[in-house]
Amino acid sequence: MVAGVETRLRPLGVDRRFEAGATLFKSGEPFQSLFLLRAGTVKRTILHVDGREQVLGFALSGDLLGLASLGSDRYQATATAIEFCVATEIEAGALERAAEADIHLHRFLLAEMGGALRERHSRMVTLGAITAEERVAAFLLDLGQRFRERGFSGERFLLKMTRTEIGALLGLTLETVSRVLSRLRQRGLIRLERREVVLCDLPGLRRLAGGGLASRLN
Repeated sequence: MVAGVETRLRPLGVDRRFEAGATLFKSGEPFQSLFLLRAGTVKRTILHVDGREQVLGFALSGDLLGLASLGSDRYQATATAIEFCVATEIEAGALERAAEADIHLHRFLLAEMGGALRERHSRMVTLGAITAEERVAAFLLDLGQRFRERGFSGERFLLKMTRTEIGALLGLTLETVSRVLSRLRQRGLIRLERREVVLCDLPGLRRLAGGGLASRLN
């Protein structure tokens, strides 16, 4: 979060609390508000015609949810809390008016939309990786980098999402995700302590993730 932006955003909305499993908004519903995530983790998903859930990404504290719906009259994805979350709900019109009057807020929104495009590109690159190991390594590195940007450890963190949800993001089965994590542990690249993961060998993980993607994560 850009310094001072959260201070500008919070007065525009109302704080909401969401229990694990609660929906902030659903794909196809009328677009009304954006949500500034202040605590917790949220997954963004779409449903395929065959009923399969595709995970688009995981939002962490400081992320603004609903940006992809700006300019549309419907939400483009579903946002679901995967743990207890606190988010500031901001009516879209109020945000747009505030951005018109505040150049710093306007620049922040442009940066957030640019970040959303980079995330989409990163996901395409990850899904285009040849091996499951490359995909999982890239996911762990990216998540660690995001925690680091928020002032937390980028080498030791909890996986709030399930392995099934990780697989739904990376195009892998639950069994494949579990096998890959075990292989990374056996190779000394990571350590697993229940739901906590420790990135023991960052250079090794970056080499495994692939040069192009790993360079983005440095």
